[in-house]
Amino acid sequence: MPKKQALLWLKISGIAMVAVAVFFVFRSPNKRIEVPPEFLEAKTASVAIAEEITGLSSQAAANLEAISREDKAGNYEKAVDLVIVEIKRNNEIREKCIGLLSELQKMIASLGEIKSVQAQGAGLQAISAEMTLVNQLISYNGGLQNLLEQLRLKFLSNSPKDFDAATSSILQQVNDQVSQINSQNRKAQTLIREFNKYFED
Repeated sequence: MPKKQALLWLKISGIAMVAVAVFFVFRSPNKRIEVPPEFLEAKTASVAIAEEITGLSSQAAANLEAISREDKAGNYEKAVDLVIVEIKRNNEIREKCIGLLSELQKMIASLGEIKSVQAQGAGLQAISAEMTLVNQLISYNGGLQNLLEQLRLKFLSNSPKDFDAATSSILQQVNDQVSQINSQNRKAQTLIREFNKYFED
């Protein structure tokens, strides 16, 4: 694998937990503003799903680095086994993300029960930013799935190096999404901090 492409592999594995860490910062409500049970139930479910995504993503990051090492070493038989494992895990992450979107939608639906118009507005902005973040992660996973399928074909081919140009192109496209996800993650964190202020003592 060319040096530039190897560096891109390192970049792609760095996204592992960025897109889900923000879900852990919603605080528990105090007595100042009452929060509906439906909101709290969906919040609890979203945190549980986010924990699962984080665990799967951490495993994926390590496996992507392993695939990169085997690719560079020319160990294509071992590399294709790792790719098959990662395709399955990537599909699982996608399903978890879809479930997370569902819980965030429930949170938005219950915002109207919060007896503060300002808190409702802040919550809508924060959760909408979260939903955008998860949708970006789903898009990222779609691109990663294309990359993994390309790598699978490469490692099974009689001429693996013929796939390097196409693989590098797809990898670049996927990595371009990383900066967008990081930017959206920062935006979501800022909006959640604003939402949290309504529940601080």
